[in-house]
Amino acid sequence: MKHYDLTDLRVLIVDDDGESRALMRDYLADLGVGKVYQARSGAEPLQFLKSASVELVISDIRMAPMSGDTFVRRLRDDSANANRSVPVMMATEEPDRMSIEAAKRAGVTSLMAKASDFDEFRQHVIGTLKRAGIALDVEEPDGISAVGPADVPTGKAWE
Repeated sequence: MKHYDLTDLRVLIVDDDGESRALMRDYLADLGVGKVYQARSGAEPLQFLKSASVELVISDIRMAPMSGDTFVRRLRDDSANANRSVPVMMATEEPDRMSIEAAKRAGVTSLMAKASDFDEFRQHVIGTLKRAGIALDVEEPDGISAVGPADVPTGKAWE
């Protein structure tokens, strides 16, 4: 199994809100992530992911014209896309049951509240990567451990 250092990670952020993209980009930079790509809607990255390789996608669930869950479903259904099984962290401002169910049906790896602070964001990123078998050699700060997908807002595992 291949192990990654966060400096070698390539992450794609998909969010129609510029402030949210900037915050997540800054959080990823603080984590030491090497390369961050950004897209404004679910439609843009589908073509990009056919030719670029990433280890993690972080996507908003509610976007226009294509929602995050539709983006993930199309990515997962595209057998020609080498990134079809990439771990996807879904972010939502309103973690209601409908959003949770839509994310699960789409094949999302984990779900987090968009208003997460840096420590919560770091925990979700590291947990999602570990769940996917990536970044297993990353030393975690005190109090941070790998987690499975969170059932926002309770934090219970989906499984």
